[in-house]
Amino acid sequence: MEPRYPGTAPSQKLMLLDFLDARRQAVLGKVGAMPYEAMSASVLPSGWTPLGMLTHLVFMERRWLVWGFKAEAVREPQGDRGDDHRFQVPKGWGYLELSALYAAQAERTRAIVEAADLSDRGALGGWFATPEEAPTLGWILLHVLGEYVQHAGHLDIVAELVSDSDAR
Repeated sequence: MEPRYPGTAPSQKLMLLDFLDARRQAVLGKVGAMPYEAMSASVLPSGWTPLGMLTHLVFMERRWLVWGFKAEAVREPQGDRGDDHRFQVPKGWGYLELSALYAAQAERTRAIVEAADLSDRGALGGWFATPEEAPTLGWILLHVLGEYVQHAGHLDIVAELVSDSDAR
């Protein structure tokens, strides 16, 4: 469902959060609609799986908002990537665990964004060491939204390939 604002002029922050929520739901819906076996199998030469992509999105959002913007300590900020730099799913994580982490990260992001201004820069000490490196919250949200849009398109292709292979 696309965000709509009849008769109002919402803030940029609200629009960004609502569009991010809509993209998250689209991604979760695409992965959730796949047969369970297809979630953890790859149909692409690069080898990533839909669950690997979901893992990447959870870690990516946490990396940018919690570790990056807030500079809070994050255990394994790059934990979505294996030694070969491909998306990986930690042992024991399945769709149910990932969708719960996904929802929790969405709530955390919303709380962080609601408590700040889009022009605020990321804190130092997490991902960013100098003020020049630290982007604004608005830039971070646009980057995160771009990741979701890009990867939703990737999941469209995978869903089509999975559907085609099921039809054969």
